[in-house]
Amino acid sequence: MGKGDLTKLKEGLKKTEKYRTIISAGRGVKEELKAHAHFYISTALLDKMREFQVKHRERFPRISHVIEEALKEFLEKQ
Repeated sequence: MGKGDLTKLKEGLKKTEKYRTIISAGRGVKEELKAHAHFYISTALLDKMREFQVKHRERFPRISHVIEEALKEFLEKQ
C-alpha cells in the first residue's frame, strides 16, 4: 500500500468515526524485545478488550498485554 493510499484510508476512517487506534511501545520488557504497533480495530472489539483489561488489571496492566496474549492464543490454535 502506497503512502497516498494509506492517507486516503486514514481520512476515510476518520470521516466514519468508527475506528480507534492502538499504539503499543516498549523497550525490552523482561527478556523479550518489544516493537511498536499501530493499527485500526473495531470499536466494539476494542471496548471488550478494554473492559477485560480493567477487570484483570493485575495480570494485564496495559491493553497491549491483552492484545498480545489474544494474538498468541489465536496463532497457537491455527
